[in-house]
Amino acid sequence: MFDTAITMIQNFCLFAQRPVPKKPSGALDMNSVTMLILGAAIVAVVAVIAYYVGLHLRKGAVENDKPPTMSDHLKAFRAAADEGNMTDMEFAAVRTHLSTKIMDEVKQDNTRNEPDDDTPKFIPR
Repeated sequence: MFDTAITMIQNFCLFAQRPVPKKPSGALDMNSVTMLILGAAIVAVVAVIAYYVGLHLRKGAVENDKPPTMSDHLKAFRAAADEGNMTDMEFAAVRTHLSTKIMDEVKQDNTRNEPDDDTPKFIPR
């Protein structure tokens, strides 16, 4: 009985001294598969966040960029004339040209603001 115990201890020591068998080169262990899935998920989340941030910024840029009105153009020409970049004759020509366009713009705004039905525009008290 004692001999069998010694033999078992010797066999255990021989087994413990064996090198760990190497994995085949093409095999993936669970840690690398987990890391690949986790990395792909992180990349996907960052891509979705970047898409929505870009969409929000683009929408804000489009909403805030309104084309200048003719009144804005006239203000810019008035500032240029005040600074001395235009002569009075040039400014008078620009003002007469833009005044007709401003009146057309005002008429279009009034027609857009009118209701489609026959409701009165002003109700007296």
